[in-house]
Amino acid sequence: MSDFQRLPSLESPSKPPGPGRGHLRTLSNLSSDGLMEPDLGCPSQQQLSILPSSHPRDLSHHVGDIEEDAPDPTQTQPRPRSSWRHKFSHPQSFERRAIGRGEAGLRRHWCFVWVSQHAWVVVAIVFLGLVLCAAVPGIQLLLDANAKKSPPAPAASADAAAPPAVALMVVGDWGREGGENQTHCAAAMAAMATKLRIELDTVTRANGSNKGGGYLGVVSTGDNFYPDGIVSLANFSAFHRSFLDVYTAPSMANLTWHAVMGNHDYHGDVNAQVSRQLAQLAAVGNGSRWDALTGGYREFSGAGGRTGRASTVAGSEVGASAGVLGICFVDTNPWVAHYRAHPKKYNMSRLVNGVGKGDGAAAGLWAAWETAELAALERCLHASNATWRIVVGHHPILSYSKHHGSQPELSGVREVIERLGAVAYLNGHDHNLQHVMAAARVAAPGSAAPSAVHYITSGAGSQVRDDVDGSMADAAVAGERAGSLKFAHGTTPGFVVLRATHGVLRITFHSTPTGALLHTEVIPRAGQ
Repeated sequence: MSDFQRLPSLESPSKPPGPGRGHLRTLSNLSSDGLMEPDLGCPSQQQLSILPSSHPRDLSHHVGDIEEDAPDPTQTQPRPRSSWRHKFSHPQSFERRAIGRGEAGLRRHWCFVWVSQHAWVVVAIVFLGLVLCAAVPGIQLLLDANAKKSPPAPAASADAAAPPAVALMVVGDWGREGGENQTHCAAAMAAMATKLRIELDTVTRANGSNKGGGYLGVVSTGDNFYPDGIVSLANFSAFHRSFLDVYTAPSMANLTWHAVMGNHDYHGDVNAQVSRQLAQLAAVGNGSRWDALTGGYREFSGAGGRTGRASTVAGSEVGASAGVLGICFVDTNPWVAHYRAHPKKYNMSRLVNGVGKGDGAAAGLWAAWETAELAALERCLHASNATWRIVVGHHPILSYSKHHGSQPELSGVREVIERLGAVAYLNGHDHNLQHVMAAARVAAPGSAAPSAVHYITSGAGSQVRDDVDGSMADAAVAGERAGSLKFAHGTTPGFVVLRATHGVLRITFHSTPTGALLHTEVIPRAGQ
C-alpha cells in the first residue's frame, strides 16, 4: 500500500483536525515510522483533497524529507537557533517549527515575514519622523522671525482695551418719581457704576495717583422732572421724589449729574432747576450731585477728577490745559418753533422779551437770538483743548423715531458741529436708544469739509417707545439717511456709557435690568 493510501487510516479518532492543518506542510509532524503524532491532529481525506492537482511532487518524496529531518530520540539534539540570520538562511525549518507551535506560532511567523518584506517602509516612516522632529523647531523659529518683522498693532487698538481716564453714563427722559421703570434703569446704572469704579481704580494703581483715579459722572440729556419740571424754589418736591430718593445706591451716591433742560423742564421754572439753591440740596463733600445748566462747558480729565471749571457757553473760562473730554451743553428748546408759538406754556419770555403768538416782532427777535447762540457754540468748540469734543442737547438732530424724530430747526447747530469737528452729539427726547451716523454733507466752497459725527440718542431712562423705523424718509435730512442707522433699541429702558482716554473714545449702549451690553462703537483718535 502506498503512503498516500495509508494516511487516512492514521487519522486520530479522538481529535478533529485543527483549523488550518489540512495543508500539506503538516506532514512534518509524522514520526519516523510514518504515524501521525496523536496530540496535533492529522489531515483528513477531505483536507488532503484540497491540494492542487498540478503539484509535481509525490507524497513519498515528502515523507522522505520528513524522515530525514526527524530527530533521533537516542541522541541529544541541539537547541534550534532563533536568530534573525538563522531564520533567513533556513526559512523552511523556521516555518515548520512555527506550524508545530500552533496558531500563535503562525501569527508570529507571518508577522516576521511581513516585517522582513516591508522593512523599507518601517525605515522610511522612522526616517520621516526624525526629519519632522528636526524641522519643527526650525519652522517655529521662522514663524517667530516673521512675527518680529510684522508691523505692530495700531496704537488705538491697544488703547481701546486700556482702562478709561474718564467715564460718563448718559441717560435722558428719566424723572418720573421712580415709576415707568425709572427704578429699574437706576439699578442697572448702579451696577454699571460699580464696574466703572473698578476700571477707574485700575488707572489709579497704574499711574500711582493718590487723587482717586479717573473721573466718573453722569450726563443727563433733559426731561429731568416729569411732568412739569421744578415748579419753583418753594416747591421742589419733584427733586426729591425723582432724583434724591431714586439714585440711592452706594455706587451712585457721590456722582455728579451734568444736566441740560428738556421740554418738560420748561413747563416749570428753569431758573429754579439750574439755581445754586437746588444744587445745595444735593451737596456732597465740597461739591454737589446736581449740575444743571442751560448752556455751558464742562471738561474732564484723568487722575484727579474733573479739572474743567463751570463756564459760560461763550467758552471764556474754558481750561487751557488739554483734558480728555470736553462737552459743550446747548439748550435746544428755544429753537423749536412749536415752543416759541406757546411762550406761556414753555416759559420762553425769559429768553426774548416781547415774544408772543402772532407778535410780528418775534421773528426778528428770534433771529438775533439764534445768531448769538450759534456764535457761542462756535466759541465753545474753538476754545476747547480737550482731545474729544462733544455737544449735548435735548432734541435730536438725526433720529429715526416716528413719534418725534429729527428736529429740522437744528440744522444750524448741526452745521457748526460738523464744521468744527465735534466727535458726537448726544440727545434725548425720543424715548429709545439710537446710534445714527449719516454721510457727511457737501461742504460749502472755501469751508472745511464736515466730519462724520456720531449722533447718539439716549432718552430711555424710564418710559420707552419702540418706534424706530429705519426705512422712513425725513425731509430735513433727505438723501443722507441711507445706511446711517447703526443701532436702535426701544423695548426696554437703557443708557449709554462713554469711556475716554487720549487715544480712543468708546461708546456703549446698555439695557435694563442688568446693564447688558447692546452695541459698541470704538472711535480711535485721528492719526492713530
